[in-house]
Amino acid sequence: MLSVSENRYSSEVQPRHAHAETTVTILLAGQLRERVGSREEIARPLSIVVKPRDTEHANEFGAGVRTLQIKLSPDASASLESADKSFREWRWHHAGPAVPAFLRVLKVLRASADEDCNGERLEETAFDALAALTLERDGTCHGAPPQWLAEIKQTLDESMRPPSVKQLATRAGVHSVYLARQFRRWFGHSITEHLARRRLQRVAGLMDCRGKPLSLVAYESGFADQSHMCRFLSRETGLTPKAYRALIGV
Repeated sequence: MLSVSENRYSSEVQPRHAHAETTVTILLAGQLRERVGSREEIARPLSIVVKPRDTEHANEFGAGVRTLQIKLSPDASASLESADKSFREWRWHHAGPAVPAFLRVLKVLRASADEDCNGERLEETAFDALAALTLERDGTCHGAPPQWLAEIKQTLDESMRPPSVKQLATRAGVHSVYLARQFRRWFGHSITEHLARRRLQRVAGLMDCRGKPLSLVAYESGFADQSHMCRFLSRETGLTPKAYRALIGV
């Protein structure tokens, strides 16, 4: 019904292609760029993509990309799409509440490989992760957001210490409440939640650097101190920094 695998890529380009199965993939390390039609997404650690069967896409992988992929059989794909329409559309979720469930899948996959068992447990854990993903609604609007809102999102994505909502609203010439409402309408979560997701991805990316001290990870990801960063990572992933590094193979 489904299969789970870890995959590695290194600085490669895949031209436009499609798969007969629906896949759901979490990026564990590295960065990739994916294009579907005229739309493009840049994925970083802990980004999750739903890719319905027969979706034509092209990829550019950076160095050291590692992924965990759940692949559904054609029958399972059809059943899931019938049960939840969100699996009928190509969509990236950049971090978010489903991350701990996908990391549990990775943990069970590793244990299954070591112990030469338990396919049923792995399948159940994978379905739990898919269920967690259905609880997320990354926006109610389709297509590209207004240019002013896209620019605000870019500012939030690229700034270590982004401006306040009031400052962003002033730059865009809109009211703070209007900005907050439109951001949630287009992206499915608040600005505060968006910043937490991006910070988590920064931490995850820095944690992938072998030998980098946690104090330096905390500093480079904008935390006041190491303990604050450790509490944040544990809250968002369910794992301590040591356990996280061990799980993703750093």
